[in-house]
Parts: sequence; C-alpha cells; structure tokens
Amino acid sequence: MKGHGSRFMQVVGAVLENIDNADTAIRPLLYQLGERHSYYEGFKPEYFNYYKDGMMYMCEKNFGEKLTPKMRDLWCKVFDFIIDSVQDGCRDGLSHIADDKRYWIEREHQLQHGQK
Repeated sequence: MKGHGSRFMQVVGAVLENIDNADTAIRPLLYQLGERHSYYEGFKPEYFNYYKDGMMYMCEKNFGEKLTPKMRDLWCKVFDFIIDSVQDGCRDGLSHIADDKRYWIEREHQLQHGQK
C-alpha cells in the first residue's frame, strides 16, 4: 500500500502542475489507469473512494487549523478530479469486459500504438 500512496501523490503533483489543462494532459492517463484496474478480478470502482477519504484525512491531520474551508474545498476538487477520472476508466473497462473480451485485444493494440 505504501507504493500506491507514493504513486497517488505523484498523480496529485501532476494534476497540480497541469491544473490549467488537466482535462487534456492528465485525465486520459488517469482514465487508462482506471481501465487497467478493471483487469483485477473483484476490483470495484468504488474502491478508489478510499484514496480520497485517506487523502482528506491526511490533509486535515497535516494542515490542522490551517486547513480553511476554502482550502478543504480546493483539495476535494483535486481529489474528485482524480477519483472521477480513474473510476470512469474502470467502469468503462468493466463494461467492456462484460460485453466483449475481444475489446481488450484491440485496446492493448491501441495503447501500444499511442492511441487513447
């Protein structure tokens, strides 16, 4: 889990660095990450919510009284963007698995050739 937390913080940093164009620069990568999670048997998109809960807990713990309502709202928006993006990819991936296993063969081919 420690590795996941570190990678999640890298994602947070990437979103903040690209805040003005996160939808085009970061969202596709997060969507693909969510798609890949749909490979894990039994994984559910709702599990990503635990990251948001954990990150908000850490913000409250680390910032303490300095975490104003406005700051809290801004952090929630960043975490919501991340979680919504990966959940969308995971849900779509699960839908495709249920619909047609051949999707994954084509999707892997697309990803290998740099297509979204």
